[in-house]
Amino acid sequence: MRSPSYPLILSRLQAGASLLDLGCCFAQDLRKLVHDGAPAHNLYGAELKGEFIELGYKLFLDKESFGAKFMQADIFDTEGELKRLEGKMDMCQIGLFLHLFDYAGQVKACERIVSLMKPEKGALIIGQQIGKVDAGAVTVAATREIFKHNVGSFEKMWEEVGEKTGSNWEVRAVMDEGLGIGEEKRKWDEASSKRLVFEVERVS
Repeated sequence: MRSPSYPLILSRLQAGASLLDLGCCFAQDLRKLVHDGAPAHNLYGAELKGEFIELGYKLFLDKESFGAKFMQADIFDTEGELKRLEGKMDMCQIGLFLHLFDYAGQVKACERIVSLMKPEKGALIIGQQIGKVDAGAVTVAATREIFKHNVGSFEKMWEEVGEKTGSNWEVRAVMDEGLGIGEEKRKWDEASSKRLVFEVERVS
């Protein structure tokens, strides 16, 4: 979990707040929170591929002891497992998640995330993703389009999400060389690619 507010997030969890790790993969971030003192019963992990959850248990050898609640879920399935969390989450992590979709898909995903959050000031969404100095659509795997944001386009998207959901969000975001982008070892490690780290907090 990469967030300037990590100490505050941990403190809120210790005081009883809840957190959903959306696209949790092996749930290493949830386990880090518990290691640092967060109560596991306040933590939720959702993953499209259920086998990743099981692999997480095998990796950390804690299936009988780790108390976070997991579910196999699709963010776009409004009648799926995530439905039971609607309006209940204080915080949500979306690490390396939104950049998997095109712009319209990201807006739709964010609308869904807002529906999972408590409808009150202070609801917090944190995460990181691959960004781009000049924001725009990028074609991957020859046929699929994704959208890479810069800070400005990410802020604008959340304005749109706020209008669609009747809410207002403050975006705090920066771009840097994280995720090894500066090493240029992968196809997408180009000069214009950056890591976008963000916190999005509900203000009204």
